[in-house]
Amino acid sequence: MGELFVGDFRIDIKRGEVIYQKNISTLEPKVLKVLLLLAEKPGEIIPRQKLLDEVWPDVIVEANTLQRCIAQLRKAFNDDAKTQAFITTHPRRGYSLVADVSWQNESVDSPLQKVSIQENTIHSKPRKTNKTLIVFVLFMATLLTLSIFWFSKKDIINGLSVKQITPLTATEAIEYRASFSPNGEYLAFQRYVTARSSHIWVKNLHDNSEYQLTRNAAIYGRAEWSPDGTQIALSRESAIKTVEKSKCYSITRLSFTLAKSSPQSVDSLIDCEQDIITSVTWLTDQSLVYTLGVEKNNPVVEVNINSKTTRILYQNATKSSYGLTFSKRNNKLAFLQDDDSINSNLLVFDLTTGKSEKIAINFPKGYDSGHWSGMNWHPLEDRFLISDNQNLIEVTMNGDFIEHPIMTYQRIYDPVYHPSGESIAATLGLADFDIAELYWGDSQSENGNVDSFTDRKLFRSTVSEGGAKYRPKTQYNKNRDIVFSSNRSGSYQLWFYDGKQLKQLSHFTKGQRIGSSVWSLDGNLLAVNIDNQLQLLGTNGNVEQVEKSLNIVGIYQWIDQNKLLMRVIKNQQSHIVLFDISSGKSKVLYQGFANWAQVDSQQNLYVSDIKGQVFQVVDKKKILVSQLTQYSLHKKFLIKSDTLFFSNGNGEFWQFELQSKEVKLIAKRGPRAVKLDDVDIENKRLLYLNYAQGRKEIVLIH
Repeated sequence: MGELFVGDFRIDIKRGEVIYQKNISTLEPKVLKVLLLLAEKPGEIIPRQKLLDEVWPDVIVEANTLQRCIAQLRKAFNDDAKTQAFITTHPRRGYSLVADVSWQNESVDSPLQKVSIQENTIHSKPRKTNKTLIVFVLFMATLLTLSIFWFSKKDIINGLSVKQITPLTATEAIEYRASFSPNGEYLAFQRYVTARSSHIWVKNLHDNSEYQLTRNAAIYGRAEWSPDGTQIALSRESAIKTVEKSKCYSITRLSFTLAKSSPQSVDSLIDCEQDIITSVTWLTDQSLVYTLGVEKNNPVVEVNINSKTTRILYQNATKSSYGLTFSKRNNKLAFLQDDDSINSNLLVFDLTTGKSEKIAINFPKGYDSGHWSGMNWHPLEDRFLISDNQNLIEVTMNGDFIEHPIMTYQRIYDPVYHPSGESIAATLGLADFDIAELYWGDSQSENGNVDSFTDRKLFRSTVSEGGAKYRPKTQYNKNRDIVFSSNRSGSYQLWFYDGKQLKQLSHFTKGQRIGSSVWSLDGNLLAVNIDNQLQLLGTNGNVEQVEKSLNIVGIYQWIDQNKLLMRVIKNQQSHIVLFDISSGKSKVLYQGFANWAQVDSQQNLYVSDIKGQVFQVVDKKKILVSQLTQYSLHKKFLIKSDTLFFSNGNGEFWQFELQSKEVKLIAKRGPRAVKLDDVDIENKRLLYLNYAQGRKEIVLIH
């Protein structure tokens, strides 16, 4: 297959890569096809409709799909919408590729006829005989008949019929977390102001007018409407500076009637809870309910807004509750629950009788409930709506799990039913994360200049990547090679960079879920969590499954020559164990939930909870590391040479000396520095996940 040159960039059509010097960007198949259509007629305007018809034949896509493909191409060419040095936008007409275009090793056929693109459409083949056609028609007729019979048995599927996706917001800002007013005339949503604040807006769905409701920007939760539609309740996060805590969580409200005229300040109902408020919903015009905290035994609390008094409605010592949704028709409250195992269940609480019903959810094999978003009770029927990546999912009262794939390459967040039950509002979002490397030095750090170190972006692409790890340095491996996960090939796989060439290391089956991974100390193997099972992956791509009986949640550290620090589920309980690969035996170090774990050189165990607090485990009991209380670790921490490294989620990277108890800021970045991935303490460098760009908008699915 030929290669395409656009300016100084080389496009490897077979691999779907844009190559410039040593930088390689991977294009999604649809994005590549858009580029090839433009490149067939360089300088000419290719109409928008032609691009849509060619790339997405017979498929309904959201209005901005093509615009996002162009944005990804511009990023790959280091171009942008203002410069338009490579791709020019012709308003209301289409796009043209204006850079120099040349082909090498072209065949007679167009490259569009040869490029292999995985699509959900059926491509016809040349007709060989009339007999073949007749057999095919009869087969399809039989299949159609069986399908009609089958789906007639699935009432739940008939209830969700998607024909169109219509944008409800279309500004340059990030917009998300939609909620309908009780009469369905208004849509409330959040609109970003900065990476750490937003305003609440409302849209009139009849005349499309918009109103800013909040006077002051803040970190708000979803806008929740009172049953009569006159009030809106909001959870809010605030920063405070005390030794005990750094954040404060409250529930506020505002008058929608007044806010339509001019933005309003919010009125506090619940002041400064220490734990995060994860969900809020109204019961009546005078009362609402919320979930407090994320750990086991967190309460479901009812608050009277007139007296501002509270009472606990429900609490379970072995489970955490979240995702509240209320059915006025049934006077029942429903929410999701987690225990130390990796699965969730649904609980329906009858407010009239005070009784609860646990509903086990029939998860598909290998499904990860951690990817869920939203929880919404259908206004007219007893079923619940959530989303997972590109799927809308309905859960029945019997726990049946029905997936409805939506034709979009973006992720679907926080879906909610319209009060009529006939349509759905949701957030469509696309986030681009790159892997970045940062070098730090003692001289600059001591002078307080922690934000001037040099960064470089590694393995840039237009898709999400993460989990980067340095390969341990040995006598055979002196380049500190890197492995990371990416979906640049269409599904998440592990990729390996040996200092010269980037290649796909793993070839797991599409649909298999790749979890955490760690290098062996000699750098020859990776221990990988695949669908909660331990597998060893060699640098040659060979895979060996080690142990089938373990139900693995996370792999945290490779210790000695053959031991792994892992979190596993056994008898529905969470355990941090030291697993011996050679013997297949496990030693329990701690029983209970842990968000992350590491051991130091003396085999002392440290764990973190979901709130970012760090504990040392002594005699299988947790002791709080008080020196780190005010920092709130983000996602994970790493222990290297008895130094604990962590980031706080706001772009700051810290180190904590386990012996001297000294805490030191080693580098400071903005909020785009999302998560610490790995540390090379010898060369004073680290890998982190960098937020490159993203977009979220509200759409109507109907």
